[in-house]
Amino acid sequence: MACVVGSSGKITGCEVSRSLNAEFGLDQAALAAAAQWEFKPGRKAGKPVAVRITIEMTFMLKTTPFLLLLWEKWASASSVPFPPR
Repeated sequence: MACVVGSSGKITGCEVSRSLNAEFGLDQAALAAAAQWEFKPGRKAGKPVAVRITIEMTFMLKTTPFLLLLWEKWASASSVPFPPR
């Protein structure tokens, strides 16, 4: 994600650079998580300034009955075998 950290240290804007998977809500989850973070703002001549940063997120999904159902739905629409191996 490409984000702007404002002079207050809070994220003032983020956009997804490379989609994790918009269909299952991972992009939205990443944006929501980043919006909660607070940083030390960048400084120029000793004063806080907004800076652009890149955030890389990794999600680890645990297998649950719900995720298996989602996988089955996705796999039935593609050539991927079910269950995943």
